[in-house]
Amino acid sequence: MRCKIAAALFLFAIIFFFSNTGICLSSNDLLLVTNEFPPYTIIKEGELSGISVDIVKQLSSLAGYSSNIVMLPWKRALKESQFQKVLLFPYTRRPYREKQFKWIGPIMTDTFVFAVNREDKRNFNTIDDFRNLEIGVVQGTPTAYRLKKMGFENLQYVIQEKQNAFKMVHGYRIDAWYVPELILTRTLRSEGIAFEKIRIAYKDIDVDMYIAASLSVPDEIVTLWQKNFEELKKSGQYRQILKKYGCEPPQS
Repeated sequence: MRCKIAAALFLFAIIFFFSNTGICLSSNDLLLVTNEFPPYTIIKEGELSGISVDIVKQLSSLAGYSSNIVMLPWKRALKESQFQKVLLFPYTRRPYREKQFKWIGPIMTDTFVFAVNREDKRNFNTIDDFRNLEIGVVQGTPTAYRLKKMGFENLQYVIQEKQNAFKMVHGYRIDAWYVPELILTRTLRSEGIAFEKIRIAYKDIDVDMYIAASLSVPDEIVTLWQKNFEELKKSGQYRQILKKYGCEPPQS
């Protein structure tokens, strides 16, 4: 009897936990997961917006799925992707991640850049010109991973990009800030820092961002979402979303 009661309480605890985190356990549902990365994903007064959020909501609607999106730390999201049908976004498609997911997109592109204080007049012609400088990066991000893999040793890790902005502009505690360009622009704007305080000293690589589908997501769903994304671009709605956030590409 005690075992049955304990088992019932354990089951109730699991159901309560998942219901309060907004995670659905139905085997037929998709779990849409993101994290806060303005302007890709923006949370304000409990409401989600941003380039990738608007895109995913459109695609979810076209595919006939709920557009409910859960905010989770990446570490937790990656764990969930091992057990559930997860669509994680926006996620950079890098070689070390290639076989961990099925990919939809690219839904947008950003550029990894090195920013320096405006008063720094040095010329930087290659990425190696930054190798001996103190560089600010956010821990656990593809920017940090890239420099670490390339053997950069003078990395200063923070947990939010705004810390790098203040360290460069006000504290002069870093020589360069390595960051996706759209995130840099959004960070300066949201923190009230004039763009004239810094300059982009070197543009490194363009990075494509995707919706990463866990391996348990059926191929036909991935194909459908990819097809709907292509239709979104053809219809002009995709360009309108980019324009809304000031990221519209030039007309060809």
